[in-house]
Amino acid sequence: MITVEKPDTVSVGPNHRQFRFIDGLRLVPRAEIRVHPGHLTEAEERIITKAIRLGHIQAYANMTSEEYVLAAMRNG
Repeated sequence: MITVEKPDTVSVGPNHRQFRFIDGLRLVPRAEIRVHPGHLTEAEERIITKAIRLGHIQAYANMTSEEYVLAAMRNG
């Protein structure tokens, strides 16, 4: 699916306070990277794992400005 970003979109990275939220009991990340098992060779998996570990691949979550402000108020 391709979507067009709204002009009031905010991107938050893994080190940002709003990247995680509390769902009642757990601290949950807003975004993630999923690699489906069985679709990559062992060498490809090692390359991706190394790139993630080195910070070359990172998950970012996109939120509207309104959602960002409400999350900031909720999470302090």
